[in-house]
Amino acid sequence: MGILLVVVLSVVAVILMRSKPTEVPAGAVMVSTVPEGTTMPGREAAEAGTSPEGTTPAALPVTSTTPAAGVPIQIHVAGQVKHPGVYTVNPNARVADAIQAAGGMTAGAHPGRLNLAAPVCDGCQVWIPASGDGTVTPPDHSAGGSPRAASGSGSGGSSATGSDTGKASVNLNTANQSELETIDGVGPVMAGKIMAWRQEHGQFASVDQLREISGIGAKTFEKIKPHVTV
Repeated sequence: MGILLVVVLSVVAVILMRSKPTEVPAGAVMVSTVPEGTTMPGREAAEAGTSPEGTTPAALPVTSTTPAAGVPIQIHVAGQVKHPGVYTVNPNARVADAIQAAGGMTAGAHPGRLNLAAPVCDGCQVWIPASGDGTVTPPDHSAGGSPRAASGSGSGGSSATGSDTGKASVNLNTANQSELETIDGVGPVMAGKIMAWRQEHGQFASVDQLREISGIGAKTFEKIKPHVTV
């Protein structure tokens, strides 16, 4: 009986020793295993609405920055087309598109070496003649060109007669009725036709455009040509 009591007491003593809390010496400091300045990945990220470091945030909607379509341009289509005038076309338009906008070419049109696939520009004039070659004239050259001086008698020029010496060329784009009548081969009726053409089609881009006026054939044109400019 005494032996049994000793065994029981020994077991109880062992159990009590194991359950006794570990003593921490006075003044000891508990050291955190988390480095200073480090935040817990779940809590702060949740509060800030962001993903923890090392994870990929959710993709945000992307706003398109594609530029708007090109602004339409205006061109002047003149000469042997069905409806001469100013037309608005898309910025990638070609000469063929410009002609189509004006109703197409007339039966007497002669584009010649004009490149129908060439691009047109804002303010360009597309000219379709009855003879020669068509042209595409930029706006900064539509009324340009230096005046053509009459050939002098001592220069050996063959395009003007002696009576032309010292006679200034007449600008087809600025001359009035009376000034046009001073041109050799141009009377009141023809001067009126030139004025009417200019009012309908705008400024002359080339002296050759006189051939588009009714009554000015090859012979008359060659007579007028040395005395005019644009």
